[in-house]
Amino acid sequence: MRLPIFVLLLLITALSTQAQHRLPFFDNPNSPYAISWKADAFLAPLGAGLFGTSLILDRNKPSIVPGTYQIADINGLDRKFISAYKKTPATVSDVFMFSSVALPGLLLIDRNIRKDKSYYLMYAEVLMINGSITFFTKTLSNRARPYTYYAGTGPTLLSGKEPLRSFFSGHTSFTAASLFFMAKVYHDYHRHSPWRYVIWSGAAVTPAITGLLRVRAGKHFPTDVATGYIVGAATGYLVPLIHQKIKQRQQPEVQQLDGF
Repeated sequence: MRLPIFVLLLLITALSTQAQHRLPFFDNPNSPYAISWKADAFLAPLGAGLFGTSLILDRNKPSIVPGTYQIADINGLDRKFISAYKKTPATVSDVFMFSSVALPGLLLIDRNIRKDKSYYLMYAEVLMINGSITFFTKTLSNRARPYTYYAGTGPTLLSGKEPLRSFFSGHTSFTAASLFFMAKVYHDYHRHSPWRYVIWSGAAVTPAITGLLRVRAGKHFPTDVATGYIVGAATGYLVPLIHQKIKQRQQPEVQQLDGF
């Protein structure tokens, strides 16, 4: 978990120190956010670098060797959650994740958000950063999925590299990143709307449900989904927050928009 936190802190530092370098194409006086060309140019190399490194490392990632992973090696908290792979909760968790990634598109109903070019760039950054951190960590960790410890697991599930991608949960991290981003943007545009409480509640609960489904499916341990939740929520919240701080530095009196 140190790596995702380090990368996020590095991101915050880079963006905050470059806040005064503006990108005029994205300037919008009605937006609570601003884009900095040097700041946001940092994100593409960061994501590409992590993802490219992951691809290189994944080529040398070993395939699982059945029988080499012992239950005694699992920490006491996670040991209780060894189970067989279950298709139904795995499928439902897929629905939760893909739906969550699409849900921020509902914000485009709002004309002000729809015209805010920074919205599109920020969401791309959220997905890129979260995906890169998730894949990079999965590649390095080599943690076996819970179903690999289950005696009745068939050889098909125990083949290849996929059984060694337990840490951390990508379904949980993507769900959290998307929904926390959605909640943060809605909150910044509609600071007095009572709906912000509903959206924040949904953003908090839905990734937790997704994580529980992944545990139930035998795909992840509780610590996998907890880490995915933290990384995703932090990414989804911090990216718009940083761009909000950039706008405030450029223009101290930021106009707050109300109404939907």
